[in-house]
Amino acid sequence: MRIFFIGLLFCIFSKPVVAQTPDLADSLEVKLVLVPENEKFDILLQLSQAHSRTSPDKALQRGQEAFALASGSDNKEAQILALNNLAALNKNLLSEYDIALDLALQAVRKAEELGNARLKAESEVIIASIYFDSGNPFKSLDYYLLALPAFQSLDLPLKTATTLIETGKVQVELENYPKALEAFKEAEDIGRKYSETDIIGTSIYLMGVLYQRQNNLETALEKHLQALKLREEFAQAPAITESLLAISELYRLQNAHKEALFYVKKGLNYIRKSRQKSLIAASYNQLAATYVSQEEYSRALPVLDSALYFGQAVNNKKTMRQTYELLYDCHLSLNHYNQAIRYKTLYTDISEFINNEENARKMAEMQARFDIEKKEGEIEVLKRDQEIKTLTIEKQRYLTYFLILGILLVIAIAGLVYYLYITKKKSNLKLAEINTQIQLSNEQLSELNSTKDRFFSIIAHDIKGPLHSLRSFSDLLINHTDKMSKEEIQFLAKDIDTSLKNLFGLLENLLEWARSQTGALDLRVEQFDLSQIVKNNLSLLGPSAAAKEITLKYGLPESLQVRADANTTSTVIRNLLSNAIKFTPKGGEIAIRVNEWKDAVEISIKDNGVGMPKEVQEKIFRIDQKHSTKGTAGEKGTGLGLILCKEFVEKNGGHIAVHSEEGKGSDFHFTIPKA
Repeated sequence: MRIFFIGLLFCIFSKPVVAQTPDLADSLEVKLVLVPENEKFDILLQLSQAHSRTSPDKALQRGQEAFALASGSDNKEAQILALNNLAALNKNLLSEYDIALDLALQAVRKAEELGNARLKAESEVIIASIYFDSGNPFKSLDYYLLALPAFQSLDLPLKTATTLIETGKVQVELENYPKALEAFKEAEDIGRKYSETDIIGTSIYLMGVLYQRQNNLETALEKHLQALKLREEFAQAPAITESLLAISELYRLQNAHKEALFYVKKGLNYIRKSRQKSLIAASYNQLAATYVSQEEYSRALPVLDSALYFGQAVNNKKTMRQTYELLYDCHLSLNHYNQAIRYKTLYTDISEFINNEENARKMAEMQARFDIEKKEGEIEVLKRDQEIKTLTIEKQRYLTYFLILGILLVIAIAGLVYYLYITKKKSNLKLAEINTQIQLSNEQLSELNSTKDRFFSIIAHDIKGPLHSLRSFSDLLINHTDKMSKEEIQFLAKDIDTSLKNLFGLLENLLEWARSQTGALDLRVEQFDLSQIVKNNLSLLGPSAAAKEITLKYGLPESLQVRADANTTSTVIRNLLSNAIKFTPKGGEIAIRVNEWKDAVEISIKDNGVGMPKEVQEKIFRIDQKHSTKGTAGEKGTGLGLILCKEFVEKNGGHIAVHSEEGKGSDFHFTIPKA
């Protein structure tokens, strides 16, 4: 079992947060009022960093005030420091990577103009961290390798060591383990040379994690023991606990249960004093995992109860998932099948939730990467414009020389000017044509890449959940049928049937969406009777409404001629009507109305169901914010139905919108061109 090892890797990639106290921020706020104007900049920077942990809004406000103060002065160094601070705040607090990159690039340009290599390197380190957090480790490595020689040449050993550590982390992400190890060792050497115990301990700890990833457990244990010895001399409880739990995990993997228990209990004693609930929960999970390895399931259960308590207290979903998996293993081994099924279901549900969050994060990272690349493209265009302006000035100077000579050689110069004019015109026309072709190709490629990324991200997390459930339930049926009651088997069979239906509906919607995105959807625009399409769908979904005792009201003319694709229009009406039935409670009412305009018809499907808040309304039609909610009778959707509706309505030349109020129902309405 590798549950805890995965948790250990978090420290490698987490964003750095400087521990600040409210008292420090309060004292700085008082000091800001008392100090003279020329000292306020430094206080504002310190306040911005002090508020960064407890009050992001205040941190940004003070950071912007520092930037405004620096911008109003001639102090270029202060301007660079303020830009770097704002870039770090936008990255760490808001994940606004494109804004952060723009600020950091401004700082680099100002540092170059000033000729300050140290400030330029510090700005490059911030840019490297922006690229890493936005999912572009290759660019991140480029900028770290730009900053590193600058720190080395300026004889700044501590900045060199910390940059080496960050470089090693990026190499780990790229799975370039020899380079990562080389960077960590070089950082350790610098730490030993200057007696920086913190740098030595961090470097050795990261080496231990790296060796464990390569399954070199003996060397990993040796490194973690070295790091623990150093950290016990200087570090705070979280760092010491981190090392103790890593050592315990390594002993457990080598079946040295006595040593594993010793170190995990020692870690628990340390971390309890700090009251950091996430680490306490992780420690209890590690202790329980050790008991499970010894098949002492009864001893593991109360420990897991404590882990679940602390994990839920801080809503740490990954820790809770580890706890549910261990509880499932324990109850299954103790033949507590009902409890095993319960915790397996909880594990599956929270895994699906984590997968959804991870997918949303990846989508945000992809969007950030696109924004950053767009920003780089704009910068490149500005550089090209500057080069063109320089070339234009050069040409104008040469033309002046030619005009002076033209006084003496009018005929020769006139011919030469004419030749240059024709050549330049042809070149410009050719260049304009090439630029137009390149722009069109880039736009098409960008759209294709965006569509591909969205399509694969949906498949990656939406299919995984139902298949994982099917695998879990089939495993129980295969291996434990003889120990289960008929009711338990029927319960599992119903779950399997529900998962298969959900998976079929998902694949059907995915196929329709993929066809619309790739151009394979064949739209046949023709004139047809919209009233008949609505009546057909009412007949199709009438039994579903009747099962929930829902009243269907509709007012339609005998004939309503429109011009669009009949199949996709029917799909839109069926999806919207099915959704209305799903989210309307028993005994509710659904009304279908038609408004005729000069050149369009509006269809309205209104229910008095559960409704939705404004923030949900903003997500339901967006592919990067896919949202799925269970119906009033527990019906489960794919989250793609409304996205398909939007795609089909817009391809038919219409518009779709929703008006809803939580607890009062929803009104979906869309337009379609009139015949």
